[in-house]
Amino acid sequence: MSSRASASVLFFITVFLAGPSASTDRCERLLAEARNAESTVTAKEAEQLYVAAAQLSGSDISCQSHALRRLSALCTRYADVGDAARCAESVVSVADRHGLSQEALYRSITQLAAIYTDQKRYSDAERMWRRAVKIAEEDGPWPGVASQAHPLLQLAEVARAQGRFSEAEEAYKRVIALHERSDGPEAFGLIPPLDGLGALYMHQDRFDEAAEAYQHELRAFERRLGSGDSQALASLLKRYAKALSKAGRQDDAEAVSRRAEEMRRRIGAATAG
Repeated sequence: MSSRASASVLFFITVFLAGPSASTDRCERLLAEARNAESTVTAKEAEQLYVAAAQLSGSDISCQSHALRRLSALCTRYADVGDAARCAESVVSVADRHGLSQEALYRSITQLAAIYTDQKRYSDAERMWRRAVKIAEEDGPWPGVASQAHPLLQLAEVARAQGRFSEAEEAYKRVIALHERSDGPEAFGLIPPLDGLGALYMHQDRFDEAAEAYQHELRAFERRLGSGDSQALASLLKRYAKALSKAGRQDDAEAVSRRAEEMRRRIGAATAG
């Protein structure tokens, strides 16, 4: 271990043993040592220092919160998914034990939940997403409905991935209701849950309902993002056309499919030019 790394770890031990008497100055120094360790030592040693700073009793809460934010950012840099999960678990543990704001706790929980979801650790992911929903419903100080809608949407996706289709449908519909109450029937936030609901219905051969969901998504998409040529809109049109065809509405399906193909041709020509 380098002399700089040894000094960082020694300072970590000294401050940790200081316990409640640790001051804001110590917190700030730990932050500086951790930032330096990120670039000159190892991520794991920087992680130790950020954890120490976030846990300091008696220091300015803003310093602790800053340490937690830096630690959260550090977690995303781990290439190994196991390291990323372990780091994010440290963030949640610190936020839980040291009475940081509910917003800080919410951010740490959703970060960990996303990592679990990516790892297909669905039971762990579901537990974290449910905690996030509970915090948002009880204490969410954030504007709009995103703090409730995002974890609910992720719960829907996790349930769908595990074949629990009734639960997924209920969660998608809760997200849709949140956005409609807050921002109206063509809200931007409706696009992801309507797309998920449409895919769920297609998987269950509920083609009329799938077409209805995609039609609603198309209205929201064009209202908020415009009807100009884009790959995202062309892909949505193809999904809508497939649902219409499966529902036996061939004329409508062909018209929507033609629009998608023409859009893709124009996009291709523009790219080639």
